[in-house]
Amino acid sequence: MASSIHDLARHLNISIGTVSRALNGRADVNADTRQRVLDAAKKLNYSPNQSGRSLRRGATHSIAFMLQPHPGDQEYGEPFFIPFLTGLQAKLAESGLDLIVVMGAPGDYQQERLRRVVETRRADAVVLAWTRREDERIDYLTQAGFPFATLGRSRSGGDAYPSLDLDFEKAGADAVDRLVARGHRRIAAVRPSLDLNFGYLFLAGYRKALRQHGIEFDPELIADGFINEAGGYAVTPKVMRSK
Repeated sequence: MASSIHDLARHLNISIGTVSRALNGRADVNADTRQRVLDAAKKLNYSPNQSGRSLRRGATHSIAFMLQPHPGDQEYGEPFFIPFLTGLQAKLAESGLDLIVVMGAPGDYQQERLRRVVETRRADAVVLAWTRREDERIDYLTQAGFPFATLGRSRSGGDAYPSLDLDFEKAGADAVDRLVARGHRRIAAVRPSLDLNFGYLFLAGYRKALRQHGIEFDPELIADGFINEAGGYAVTPKVMRSK
């Protein structure tokens, strides 16, 4: 069983303050006392109180990932997010950091949860997913000066933060190119039902490719749906009726 700083102080018959200063390498503790404390800490399997140390040092050694399902998507973006979070945790662990996943509820766009994370210092930084075209979370974190990164781009916040994203413009264009190569001319597209930025990027690539193939854009062939397999099935009848 791990010992506390109180156990160390009782074992050595010195004050808790002296033990604390010795463990933190303070210059006002003589070398002999410091060594006695370090030896006793090893012998008694001393374990520091990380919560207390975090409060004193202003660091939690944790990164918060803000995750929420959208209406109609109760599985939090499966199958994408589980392997993503597993990889993120493994990478953070290499630097001695922990991952905290902050769950939201459908329709709640996390602003209040995000404020609590920042104001209570539950984490040292935040990773945001599902970035919107104009994202108030990014504006808030930028104004607060709180470290963050995003999974996806946004018009908000300028270029002052790191982001990771796929080339959705190219994905939209490539999809059109492949279908045209197979003889198709009336090509529908499904975009997210919410104001997610990648939907705009995909549609921009889609429309660019249509122009390059001399195909007129038809807004009747654009359908809004949930970003999962079920969402695709749900909008298919609408697209089929547009023939």
